[in-house]
Amino acid sequence: MKPESVFPSYPEYKDSGVEWLGNVPSHWEIWRAWALLVERNDFSLNGQEALLSVSEYYGVKPRTEVKREDEFDSRAESLEGYRICRVGDFVMNYMLAWKGSHGVTNYEGIVSPAYAVFRFIGVQEPSYFHNLLRTPTICAEFRRFSSGIIDSRLRLYPEDFLHQIKLPIPPLPEQQAIAAFLDQETVKIDTLIAKQERLIALLTEKRQAVISHAVTKGLNPSAAMKGSGVEWLGDVPSHWEVKAIKRQYSVVGGSTPKSEEPDFWDGDIQWVTPADIGKLSASYIGESQRKITFAGLQSCSASLVPSDSLIVSTRAPIGSIAIAQSELCFNQGCKALVPTNKTACTRFCYYVFSITTQALNTLGKGTTFLELSADALSSFVVPCPSFPEQQAIAAFLDQETAKIDTLIEKAKQSIELMKERRSALISAAVTGKIDVRKVV
Repeated sequence: MKPESVFPSYPEYKDSGVEWLGNVPSHWEIWRAWALLVERNDFSLNGQEALLSVSEYYGVKPRTEVKREDEFDSRAESLEGYRICRVGDFVMNYMLAWKGSHGVTNYEGIVSPAYAVFRFIGVQEPSYFHNLLRTPTICAEFRRFSSGIIDSRLRLYPEDFLHQIKLPIPPLPEQQAIAAFLDQETVKIDTLIAKQERLIALLTEKRQAVISHAVTKGLNPSAAMKGSGVEWLGDVPSHWEVKAIKRQYSVVGGSTPKSEEPDFWDGDIQWVTPADIGKLSASYIGESQRKITFAGLQSCSASLVPSDSLIVSTRAPIGSIAIAQSELCFNQGCKALVPTNKTACTRFCYYVFSITTQALNTLGKGTTFLELSADALSSFVVPCPSFPEQQAIAAFLDQETAKIDTLIEKAKQSIELMKERRSALISAAVTGKIDVRKVV
């Protein structure tokens, strides 16, 4: 539901003269950013102030050890000379401004030289401008006036921001009313989003618990149990065996053709990487981002493996899994488990490996990054019920995980709808499409 259908509009509008903005309330003004903001050029003398970072996800916050992909990661030994910012300043990572990596800060501290810091001229409501400057339409303007050819090289320099970006300016009381309204309404939406995120977390935990119980305890709750002798596995039904992977599967390694040889690439052979597996939302993989030619396959030690092979990423990261939907090959970051006898059910093995990431990582070796060797993977011990029981467990888990996955997907869709509503509400309020002066 559009905000305009819920909240009243202003009684009178005028053409803003700004394409992305359209009509605005007749008493609002349109300013270029330089009339509103001036660059702050204060620098730290000792680098002892609190270090802040800027993200498209949350705006400005104190830096933590956990960094998001769009945060600038300083390698500097000293923070002397970093930019000082005060509460209420607008801070912008001009390398990622087009992605929304900016915001008005509620914290005092210092930021990387890769950021620009602006203070407001006169008395303004910073919260109104924080919401305005993070709307998708403004970010599109930031992108339009950024310099560079590709996204990773785009930069919105301070002078371009100040002289090219035009902004709607309501009277101060309206800025404050809009800010208060958005604080009130977005808290409601954020609370609902948090509940759905918690639901997803609980459903994900339940999914793993269902898988873990089925592949380690079976489907018969009355079955007698015995110790498996394997720490991660615990007790298993007394009629089950536990075996090393090599007893049922052949472990096949991957390789990469020379990247500088064009005849090896852009063919019709699927060439899977850990990144391809990591992007999957399903258990089967049939397409890879890059493909190689038959010449490329012959040039290296990569091997084609048949459909129904289990592909396991064995470095960066260890433990991502997928079942080959068709014949394919892969790079050295993966290994394949190819069934060698009729007692191996790949679908059951897939579910076993979906709960063994931690156990597999303990077997990884290496200094730069952990890697799971072919020998370690071959010797990894897993539960082995009879083939019919493996099939029954896999079928049961297909059914039960599908139910949970449906609930998770519905929760994700609900979150996306609420995020869209949140964004639409903010955009409508800060651009004057709805009148919230009497709503708060």
